[in-house]
Amino acid sequence: MMGQLAKRGAAGFYPRIAIVATAPLPAHFRKRNGARRLIVVRPEEVAWMVRQLSGRGWVTATQLGAKSGSQKRKLKAIVHAAAGEILHFRGAPGFKLISGATRSQILRGIATLRAEAHQPMRLARHYLLNLKARTAPVTGDLFVELEKTQKRRAEFVATSKESKT
Repeated sequence: MMGQLAKRGAAGFYPRIAIVATAPLPAHFRKRNGARRLIVVRPEEVAWMVRQLSGRGWVTATQLGAKSGSQKRKLKAIVHAAAGEILHFRGAPGFKLISGATRSQILRGIATLRAEAHQPMRLARHYLLNLKARTAPVTGDLFVELEKTQKRRAEFVATSKESKT
């Protein structure tokens, strides 16, 4: 597996590897309280983490040497750059190589990631429905527009139920 990982890294397999930013970050990368740091992940760091995890079970961020929040974010960025070779999800006891994980652990990780993605996608669908329901730009109070949209939606549902019967 290590040979495969090294070959992939040398061939530029990891699409999410960031480049080092030497200039100041653009305004849309800055937070209100300061500049956001660009996390740089190199193929050597992915290979290092795979070596640390090989032959072991679940390994926590503390066991990997991460003490601060930024170091833990760096480990998570390495997981993303590893393109599915390292298993980690919210609620997991740590990090684990996918090759050493059981089927149930992998399925639990998939279910957790899908559940996390479900809520934002549902909210985005609601936003899109409200946006499509508008006939003109909002000129008045938002709640008045929402009430009109909800009335139109209720009328549409009522007429569609009547037409089916």
